[in-house]
Amino acid sequence: MVHFRDISIRRKLLFINVLTTSTALVLVSTAFITHERFRFQDDVTRQLSTVADVIGTSARAALADHDRAGAEEVLRALAAEPRILAACLYDAQGGMRACYAREPGAEGVSQAAAGSLTASSHNGDLLLQRPILAHGQPLGSLWIRFDGRVSFETLRHDLSMVSLAMSVCFIIAVLLSTRLQRVITAPLTRLARTAREVAAGRDYSLRAEKSGEDELGRLVDSFNEMLSQLGEHAAELRSIYDSAHDAIITVTSEGAIASWNQGAEHIFGCAEGEVRGKALASFFTQASRAVYEKELSCLHRGGEASAGKLVEVAGLRPDDTEFPLELTIAKWRTKKGTFYTSFLRDTSARRMLEAQLAQAQKLESIGHLTAGVAHEINTPIQYLGDNTRFLDESFRNLDRVLRSYETLAGAAETSGLLAEEVKQARAAAEEADLEYLHGEIPRAIQQSGEGVERVATIVRAMKEFSHPGSAEMKAIDLNHAIESTLTVSRNEWKYVAEAVTEFDPNLPVVRCLPAEFNQVILNLVVNAAHAIADVSGRGTGKGQITISTRRDGEWAEIRVRDTGTGIPHAVRSRIFTPFFTTKEMGRGTGQGLAIAHAVVVTKHGGTLDFETEEGQGTTFIIRLPIEGCPPGRP
Repeated sequence: MVHFRDISIRRKLLFINVLTTSTALVLVSTAFITHERFRFQDDVTRQLSTVADVIGTSARAALADHDRAGAEEVLRALAAEPRILAACLYDAQGGMRACYAREPGAEGVSQAAAGSLTASSHNGDLLLQRPILAHGQPLGSLWIRFDGRVSFETLRHDLSMVSLAMSVCFIIAVLLSTRLQRVITAPLTRLARTAREVAAGRDYSLRAEKSGEDELGRLVDSFNEMLSQLGEHAAELRSIYDSAHDAIITVTSEGAIASWNQGAEHIFGCAEGEVRGKALASFFTQASRAVYEKELSCLHRGGEASAGKLVEVAGLRPDDTEFPLELTIAKWRTKKGTFYTSFLRDTSARRMLEAQLAQAQKLESIGHLTAGVAHEINTPIQYLGDNTRFLDESFRNLDRVLRSYETLAGAAETSGLLAEEVKQARAAAEEADLEYLHGEIPRAIQQSGEGVERVATIVRAMKEFSHPGSAEMKAIDLNHAIESTLTVSRNEWKYVAEAVTEFDPNLPVVRCLPAEFNQVILNLVVNAAHAIADVSGRGTGKGQITISTRRDGEWAEIRVRDTGTGIPHAVRSRIFTPFFTTKEMGRGTGQGLAIAHAVVVTKHGGTLDFETEEGQGTTFIIRLPIEGCPPGRP
């Protein structure tokens, strides 16, 4: 059953107008019929009074002469009036002189009803009694019974006329209402249509058409002003929504994606049209899906403690790249159902910076310790170096003296002088193996000097490598910096590879961050050593790490080439992704190449590319602007 409040305004207005018109017509018709009835009675009374006066005048002579036949003749004249049912003439003493009845028994109420009243009614009939006078003296009286009820034909005629009038008025009312109600319903219909279009397309630039300055016009003005404010608010929210770097993703209660902002497109690498309707859980790793679904389940059960809770999950891109995320979920409801909005922040850069900071702090601590150790080693190494050089020079002098003594002993032996002493000297020389000492002691001193110099070189390289980094760029000799890094990292590669340098002697100094450049070279050399170690473990012998430098216009180019395994094609697009590694647990952290890329590209405005061939090796190519910033950039 449809309630009145649920039907359209057009039908309500039509119903109200028709009901009002019909009620007015019924009231007017009732008043008209009532008025006609009273008017009819008045007319009948006046008519009967006239008839009574005529009959009374005609009956005077009959009453005066006591002529019954004459009296009856006068009353028979009433037969011409069909609504007079009966009439009686009485003398002055109340005796009936004559009586007329259209139907038998019609005169039966004459005496009982006449009395002394001038007029009365009985069962709807009108009873009238009039005295008959002659010269002021009563001769008798006349009693008349008149049919006061409206005839059926008259009633039907009146009802037909009223019904016809009501029908015509009803039709006119319906037509006018149908026509005139558009003045109200048309603006409301346009307003409703505009509201539906705004709701369907969320286009707040639409405006309802105004048709006047009445209440409806003011309603349209208010509606348009509301649309304007909603449009401004929606534009503000949309701007925030689209410009947010974080992913803002809304899903239905079934977990299907309903909205996907530009931040989500940037983070996950998928456009909104590609993911709409898919499950958001599919964009998390297997372990993180359980965490996400647990948070959703808790919110679904009404767990307010989970609203705004920050949890860490791992995201998954279409190429199966994993990356860290921070997740917060909010729950909200509309008429369409319950929705869950997830706020996701990619923490890869932050984690990499945290890792860089931790590594920098560790390197700084190690650097301070290394600098101190290098300083402590440097002093005794200087002593050893000085003493070794002293021994070298002293032995040369002593060797000349010994050879002079040998010449002298040979001359004494030839001349026969001091034969016993000469014999003892020869025996002592043979026992000491003087010839061997003449040849080996210089070599031993030379090797000791070289060893001391090697230690001194390592100490200097350690001091240079561990020198605290500066926040400002400095012009440095890249060849020397690479040489120092190779020296420090020798223990990483010396067992699996030979290091070969092909430096450009004419390479100018390059403005860079020395400590961070050294870190990049160290990461590439260690990666090269690990790649070669994977090949050397198969019995292929030592590999080779080749580092070359050259100038290319306004750029300095450094190439680090290895003879390792090469990079598999499936992971080449991900090698600079933070925390991505193909090495076993404990051997790689997935940060080395990511840090190197950030240092070269972000901090120096350079480029870091690679060339690789599986089974043959990889070459990493670093290009740095010589002046510290890319050509053409202020």
